[in-house]
Amino acid sequence: MVDQVETELPGRPWYQEFAAGISVATVSIPAALAAGVLSFSALGSSYLFAGAVFGLLAGAISALLSAAVFRASAVAGPVSTVCVTQAILISSLASHPALANDPLRMIALMTAGVLFTGLAQLGLAMLKAGSIIEFTPYPVVAGFLNGVAFLTISSQVLFVLNRSSLGDLVTRPPAELAAWAPLVFLVVFVKIGLLLPRLAPRLPAAAVNFAAGIALYYAALTVVPEHWLGPRLSVAEGPLDAVLTGPSELLVALTGLPSAVFVDLVLGALTVAAIGIVETSMTARMVENASHHRVDKYRLLMWLGLTNMLASPMGVPSSGSMSQTAAMWRSGGLGPASDLVRAGAMILVATVGIGLLNYVPFVVVSGQLVLIGIGIFDSWSVRQVIRMARSPDDASRHIAKRSIAVIAIVMVVTASGYVVLGAALGMMAACWIFIADSASLLIRSRHWGDVARSKKTRSMRDVSYLREHAKETLVLALQGPVFFGNVAELSRDTLRVDSRTKNLVLDLRRVTSIDASAIATFGAIVRRWRSTARSVSVCGVPVGLAFALEELKSYDPTNDQLFFVDRDAALEACEERILGRLDDRTHPSLGATLGELEVTRGFSAEQNEKFGRRLSALSLAGGDLLCREGDDGDAIWIIVEGSVGIWINVGSQGKAIRVGSYGAGTAVGEMAFLRGARRTASIVAEGPLSCFALSQADFDALGREDPLLATLFFKNIARILAERLSVTTDQIRAAEDA
Repeated sequence: MVDQVETELPGRPWYQEFAAGISVATVSIPAALAAGVLSFSALGSSYLFAGAVFGLLAGAISALLSAAVFRASAVAGPVSTVCVTQAILISSLASHPALANDPLRMIALMTAGVLFTGLAQLGLAMLKAGSIIEFTPYPVVAGFLNGVAFLTISSQVLFVLNRSSLGDLVTRPPAELAAWAPLVFLVVFVKIGLLLPRLAPRLPAAAVNFAAGIALYYAALTVVPEHWLGPRLSVAEGPLDAVLTGPSELLVALTGLPSAVFVDLVLGALTVAAIGIVETSMTARMVENASHHRVDKYRLLMWLGLTNMLASPMGVPSSGSMSQTAAMWRSGGLGPASDLVRAGAMILVATVGIGLLNYVPFVVVSGQLVLIGIGIFDSWSVRQVIRMARSPDDASRHIAKRSIAVIAIVMVVTASGYVVLGAALGMMAACWIFIADSASLLIRSRHWGDVARSKKTRSMRDVSYLREHAKETLVLALQGPVFFGNVAELSRDTLRVDSRTKNLVLDLRRVTSIDASAIATFGAIVRRWRSTARSVSVCGVPVGLAFALEELKSYDPTNDQLFFVDRDAALEACEERILGRLDDRTHPSLGATLGELEVTRGFSAEQNEKFGRRLSALSLAGGDLLCREGDDGDAIWIIVEGSVGIWINVGSQGKAIRVGSYGAGTAVGEMAFLRGARRTASIVAEGPLSCFALSQADFDALGREDPLLATLFFKNIARILAERLSVTTDQIRAAEDA
């Protein structure tokens, strides 16, 4: 079965495709022009015209390839996220002594970088790297986008103020008022650009902003001199073929290139490739949400890689564009005709309309890039800050703080120019936070023995003794994956347990997976506790993790009381160990006399004698039935030694399941006896059993003989039932947390 299905692209009449192509071109042309300028900005102002033209041509190549081969469901072309990374790469390479004062070689290396980017994307596409976005934590993506947005905006501010860095701007701010004029114009233009989409939401924002910027520029020239606002793109900067890299120029540029520079070039290209994959995958996700179909990410990334390889002579990298893709889907230009129209429009502007670029001011292109940078900034990050400041919920603020920490790390490092390092640190921070959260969430609940009780019904004397020693039993209910990252914290947690705790129960019922490190740590916990005469019980191991059970047994092969099918069985064993310390005089299971039973509390010696005459002594072997489900409730039994299990039939097949047990000193069968109803469960001896039976007829006779004794008996039964209800409440509370 194919994992991903290409989005179905419905056909449109040619005139609708033509109109859609023009509509998308109004978005693509300003974006490609601005991104190309940004890509070439590291070479200086004399190469910005070439960047504008090559950006348009690179966008046209992507559109032509989509029309001829891929019929893609997204739009790819030069965008600022990859172009600002390209500019950072070129700036770092230009600082190398071997490349100083050699801009043409730098342009050739730009071509090589885009070629390597395309090759890398083809290789990653074959490795199905399109799913990377599904495994990248969103705070990492948000931090990266915010860092790129900051780089895009700050680079244009520095450009219009003619400063090389933010440090240079701080230490050497422009002294003349005229030098600040481009920044003032930039701020006004950006403000207008942010307002126009609200005033005219149906118009293409990029084209409207670009036209408004040019109109604002020429309007400003009626007030201030032209040199105050900076130059315009100039066709007279030189022929484009002088900076167009061919195969021979590429070979010359790479020949004799220092190994350190070559490594930086390849790593930079891989960075651009990775960014392009992430952005294209995000664009594909947007298309999936809009179309409700799966998008073939493999095909999209193949198209992106081939686009960058074919457009590498331009030196401008391409990536998926969410804004242009959104414009394509809104206009309905989903066929090859709209791609051809868009490509034709971009080529027309870059060739026949090249003279029009003489009238495009640099400051307007910078303003367009600033608007793109603002659009890149992730608004979700702002919402996290607001949630951290205002949310009344501690858990919500905790999650927001963690997200903001990752965003800040990635954003700061990316904005410093270290894009790959920023993404790597963000992934490391996200993984660390995941491990830290997993450690805190591994223990779903913890209960002491006063709340975590087995289902075995015991005498009130035993219940009282267990409550006195409640701190001797600790139950830790675990959840989720147990792995090397969080199991160490569990080990430290067990070290901090009070020395009075003798029994540790680890409930694995909600554990979804367990790795080798966790199994080894469990084994270490078992050995450590056993060395101090304390016990560890592991219970509720899911069927899918049976392998872990077998491995755990190897850590303590002589201990047959280590593993239990469920929590109830483990707790019952822990309680028996605690009660085992009671001596013969106080432990009912070691030979209780009639006067020590719960049902005879408060009886006088004479009443004990009367009561004993009405009882019948019974001895049963393990597996014998006291009663069967559905029998008449004509007797009550008082257990002296041993225990019984309570079994009920469930389901259409009448499967019998054990729902509880009763120990020495307790009365069993009292509910049906008191109500005169039929038995709702079967009662089975769980080993040698000694008990007294009181029939309904004998009890009625006893009531006639001594009504006060019968009343006292009922009072004791009521006390026992109330105590059992209290225990059941504790069990329900523990079960809700488990």
